[in-house]
Amino acid sequence: MPERPNILILMTDQQRADSLGCYGNAVCRTPNLDRLAGQGALMENAFVSNPLCMPNRATLLTGRYPSAHGVRTNGIPLVCEEMTLPRVLADAGYRTASFGKIHLQPSGILECKFPDGRVMTSYESAAFWQASGGGSDTEPFWSPSERMPLPFYGFQEVELSVGHGEWARGHYQLWLEEHHPDVVGNLGPKNALAEPTGAPQSWKSAMPAECHPTRWTCDRTIEFLRRRKAGGPPFMAVCSIPDPHHPFVPPAPYCFMYDGADIPLPERRTGDLESKPPHFLEYYRSGLKTSGSHLNPTASIADEQWREVIAHTYGMVTQIDDNLGRVLDCLDETGLADNTLVVFTTDHGDLLGDHGLLFKGPFHMDGLLRTPLLWRLPGRIPAGARLDGLCGTVDLMDTLLDFAGVEPPPGTQGVSVRGYLEGTAGPPRECLLIENDEDYLDLKLRTLVTPEWKITVYGGRDYGELYDRRDDPGEFENLWDSPAHAEVKRELKERLLHELIRADDPLPPRFAHA
Repeated sequence: MPERPNILILMTDQQRADSLGCYGNAVCRTPNLDRLAGQGALMENAFVSNPLCMPNRATLLTGRYPSAHGVRTNGIPLVCEEMTLPRVLADAGYRTASFGKIHLQPSGILECKFPDGRVMTSYESAAFWQASGGGSDTEPFWSPSERMPLPFYGFQEVELSVGHGEWARGHYQLWLEEHHPDVVGNLGPKNALAEPTGAPQSWKSAMPAECHPTRWTCDRTIEFLRRRKAGGPPFMAVCSIPDPHHPFVPPAPYCFMYDGADIPLPERRTGDLESKPPHFLEYYRSGLKTSGSHLNPTASIADEQWREVIAHTYGMVTQIDDNLGRVLDCLDETGLADNTLVVFTTDHGDLLGDHGLLFKGPFHMDGLLRTPLLWRLPGRIPAGARLDGLCGTVDLMDTLLDFAGVEPPPGTQGVSVRGYLEGTAGPPRECLLIENDEDYLDLKLRTLVTPEWKITVYGGRDYGELYDRRDDPGEFENLWDSPAHAEVKRELKERLLHELIRADDPLPPRFAHA
């Protein structure tokens, strides 16, 4: 039996698959992630199980759909009783660690009160507010002597970066205040390296690149890897960078790296939004508060501002690539690379101008749902493979446990794609389910993705979406009301019904006949 591999998850926040060179981007430079893809397998059709941070991160670490683990949308904590990937691996003898963003708990409230009377402290929120000078209310949960209880959801080591870009807090902020006090308080748009143009949440950050949370998160991961070089049990570590999530504020030199004039804008078509459910057009014309954003109308964003936002996003992506290259180099230098399964992914994408929209929310477009997913394990995953089979976030836990030789706990709902990655089996999925509860708009979306089609049903609403993924990859023509596609819609709705039934929570398990 092969030696149990180490597991290193490299994760970003809100990154489109097509932001990488290996996924076809001809402008944004990502040589290190392209190298990772060339040394392992790239999955062309990886999709989230939910297009929001907290639900999809909880799915990644539980192998369960949001409707099962309970984190239906942002702002709901993952209950401590859930069996997480780091908890299962720790029980199997792995050393577990997380550096950067976790986001299994809300970051805007200190105590979460459940309907059954339970109260949970949001340590991630406490980390944010205490490091921001939150005062005595957070002190019991975030003191210099004991900043948070460990293990945290199974992670035996934790160093948090809570927030994004210049707004990052937690252990990172405490480090910044100790080592670079001159930087604190000299950030934000008023201290930007150039006068802000008015593009939404976009400026050229005055933060030195060596002080940035992207750098810090990778530094902490590298320090952990160097400690593991000395031997000991296998490890499972997560290097979770909080960018390229908005605000779009890369530091120098990355904020100057891409010229907006060289940035092609996403294709636009007149009347595109009119064929979609009504909240698309309302978001564009009037602005809406959704679980993924609170934004002014995107119709007011000028072309040059769109170009700036995309250029700054690409700057952040290249900054991430440079720093992840250092992590990959550390694996080589320490001799850990040959027996470390490296996975690169993100929690969801960003609309980033598709259909004139920005950020995320109840808009099940590929720019938001389709994510980068790279795998490398020398000698076991063939180098240079490009796999077009479907894979969901819900499948990652079962797959990683399969590589580790550990039985999944009761309740996981994904499938292992190990055989597909190793070239010993075909793609295990014929379709994928995506869930999305949008409380602010009273919408419940359920999407089914197949190799040929994507259908989205809105519970209790007459409207919906149906796209031909092969003939209309930009998702401009909504075929929901097309008489010529009525039979396709009926068949897909039936398949979606079966997937929804299969996604019912299998816990608690049955213990006896009666």
